[in-house]
Amino acid sequence: MEKVRITDSISETLFINIPMKAGEHARLDGILKDPFSAQLVKTLDYDFSRFASAPLSRIGVVVRARYFDEESMAFLNANKGKNLIVVHVGAGLDTRFLRIDGARQPAVFYELDLPDVIDLREKVLPPLENEHLIRASMFETAWMDDLSARHPDGHFLFVIEGICMYFPEAKLRQFFRDLAQRFSGEILCDLLNVWMSKNSKKHDVLKKMEAEFAFGIDDEKRIEQWHPRLHYVKTALIMKQHPARWGFFISHFFANLPFIKKSSKMVTYRLE
Repeated sequence: MEKVRITDSISETLFINIPMKAGEHARLDGILKDPFSAQLVKTLDYDFSRFASAPLSRIGVVVRARYFDEESMAFLNANKGKNLIVVHVGAGLDTRFLRIDGARQPAVFYELDLPDVIDLREKVLPPLENEHLIRASMFETAWMDDLSARHPDGHFLFVIEGICMYFPEAKLRQFFRDLAQRFSGEILCDLLNVWMSKNSKKHDVLKKMEAEFAFGIDDEKRIEQWHPRLHYVKTALIMKQHPARWGFFISHFFANLPFIKKSSKMVTYRLE
């Protein structure tokens, strides 16, 4: 098995998703088919058992992954004929490239994360055709300048999954501004509301880890104000997706409490 050496507390959260996607893949009624994560559970020397008792996160992770898969494909299909570039920001060991058969898509894919994460990714998920690795912090601008120069007419999709909630608003604001100043296309991300962001230690998974939530926003349209080229497009609430999978009580009662219903949302912004 591949020995894991990740010391950054935020980077370590990448391991939350893997067993949850693997478990969903094994279900006959699973909403996400991900044999690649199932294989990673066997490949990595990591104690995934710490995430065994996290029923809400287990569903939330796969709901979000499927939604992002579908939205990524919608972006690719809606923009045929353009020079399409997909950047997975904070890619970790996410297997979206494999799930959507990225090697056959009319786009160039980049997997971006910190050097030690990308080093691990290169060993267990070696890049395929159309897929490239970037060793950098998302907040650095050198990689942005490089991609902008490499693809001057590029139409970009930035997928930022399970990342934004761990950084303070000022840092995120500058990051979104840096993207808006350089690129055209879309941003797909997930955000927490303020209530959820203040309850890291009540979260069914994060309470077992060192990382903590640092950012929440109740009105995601407010991010438009961060730069003139940022435009809000739409929101999907995680707890309103696939109600049958959540179960009757959660989907009909628990998920209708306003602060719960909007606790985690998937948001699209346009860059133009």
